[in-house]
Amino acid sequence: MVIISSIKPDNLGIRNKIKYKYDNYIVYQEQKSFAFVHLLERNPLEWKNSVRDFLDNGHNSFLFIGKGQKVGKNSSKACIVEGHVNLSGKNPLVGKNIDKYGPRFFDVTNLYSKKLAKEVFKKDSEVSSGNILIPNRMEKLTDLENKVLNLKDLDFAGITQDIYAGALTAKHAKANSVALLLFQDEYNITNVIDLNKI
Repeated sequence: MVIISSIKPDNLGIRNKIKYKYDNYIVYQEQKSFAFVHLLERNPLEWKNSVRDFLDNGHNSFLFIGKGQKVGKNSSKACIVEGHVNLSGKNPLVGKNIDKYGPRFFDVTNLYSKKLAKEVFKKDSEVSSGNILIPNRMEKLTDLENKVLNLKDLDFAGITQDIYAGALTAKHAKANSVALLLFQDEYNITNVIDLNKI
């Protein structure tokens, strides 16, 4: 499994030495069965490129970790992502399709794998689960974004511009992914993820 994060590993309770340093991300030494990638740029293109680099090397399971803001009365420190609504107007797969990764149009149901989530995550009272909204701007939500957040059929936990591009890129290539959204700068992910099992 590959963990791709917009947050430094030290802030997540992972102590690894740098293995490779590229222009836009750092790969840390693998620990047992996973590699940790820290993105230096927080944009959809970098999420896509990092996922595709690992797809090209035979990886097909990803854990995405991003940072966002809580919505509603959510009191948790983190959220296991069940789904997302993208209102940002940005899609990492825009442009000419590269057929080796998948078809132009693909099924996005179960974008975040429930089966993989059961294997990766353990229960933690500080962690909730729910959907995330991808807004155009984090600073000020539009009327439409606020209306979507208040839909009764969807349970939103947070907003972010992280994670979604990685998840779409992985699903396009029929890879599995799960995601964790953090609502603070530091959180020891070993509270919710058994790193020995991934």
